[in-house]
This record gives sequence, C-alpha cells and structure tokens, in this order.
Amino acid sequence: MALLKFAGNGTSTGTVTVTPPDTNNSYRVVMPSGSGVLVTQADLTTANVAETTNLYFTTARARQAISVTGYASYDSANGVITVSGPVTSVNGQTGVVTVATNITSAALYEHSRTIAANYTITANNNAVSAGPISVADGAVVTVPAGSTWVVV
Repeated sequence: MALLKFAGNGTSTGTVTVTPPDTNNSYRVVMPSGSGVLVTQADLTTANVAETTNLYFTTARARQAISVTGYASYDSANGVITVSGPVTSVNGQTGVVTVATNITSAALYEHSRTIAANYTITANNNAVSAGPISVADGAVVTVPAGSTWVVV
C-alpha cells in the first residue's frame, strides 16, 4: 500500500487520478469538480464522515439493541442485566443465558430427591418440594425471611 503525501493548500477543480510514482517517487492527484473534499486521515472522524447505512457504534445504540424477557431485567441507563432465577447455562458463542424455571406445560414436574448443593430460595418467594427430600452432607438450603419452603 502506498502512502500519499500532499503539500500546500488551496482549492482546485478537475479529476481525481492517482498514477504510479514517477522516478522521483511522486504521485499525481487531481480532484474532480463537485465531487467533494479531499481529506487527510487526521480529518476522518465520526463527526465529519456520513454514516449512511453503516452506523457507528455508540453505547446508546448498543443498549437499545438489548432486550430481556423472563426471569431477568435490563436497565438501559447503566447497561446492567439482572438475572432473578438460577442460571443453568451460558452459550459462550451467542451469549444466550438459560435460566431454570419451574414452569412446565406437562401435567407433571420432576425433581431430584436429593439437594446436593447449597440453595437459597429467592427472597420473598416460596418453594415446594415433593418428599421425601434429603439434603446432602455439607449442602445448605437457605430460606430467607419472607419466604417459605414446604415439603409435601
């Protein structure tokens, strides 16, 4: 890639033509009339280059492109996504977060008989388990104030 250097200032009309360097390693550039302004790299900023159909990144645009449904909320003012249910997986390629839900379209909902890891019921939510239920050694189920856990 060749780097072009322009010297002097002034205006002119004509045709833009970039020809290979001559024996003095000089290029000839002529600007076509009515075609615009020849700018240097330092002049190219998002403030003076039209976006047309390729939009520049802005934080506001990125935040408006995010939507959240289900067991989560999104604050576009600060860009924070809050997940209110237990995350069961995160897709490393797409960023999709899967949150466990206790909603089923079937007539039955199955769950393990053993609680093998620590679990905290979400504050001000209730939980129900069909027994018998056992809690593994070292595992703790936390029921915060305002919540209830019932084993039937």
